[in-house]
Amino acid sequence: LLKLVADKNLPNAQHEYALSLLTTNGKILPDLKEEFLKYLSKANDRNYIPSMYLLDKFYYNEEKHLLKKASKLGSNEATEL
Repeated sequence: LLKLVADKNLPNAQHEYALSLLTTNGKILPDLKEEFLKYLSKANDRNYIPSMYLLDKFYYNEEKHLLKKASKLGSNEATEL
């Protein structure tokens, strides 16, 4: 039902639908990641502030994870950051 409302381009419903895809501890299951980002991005595109924040937080954490991984694999550039 929530997805049906989210598909009507209502940003708060898109945001809530994206949140409903998270696990109880706030993690994104790999098979739901694309759907999560799709609906969060739709709400973000409609200037829905909670989605802007959550999307930014997601990409920030993703970037930190990739930088740590690159650093462990020997990237001097990643280590300097």
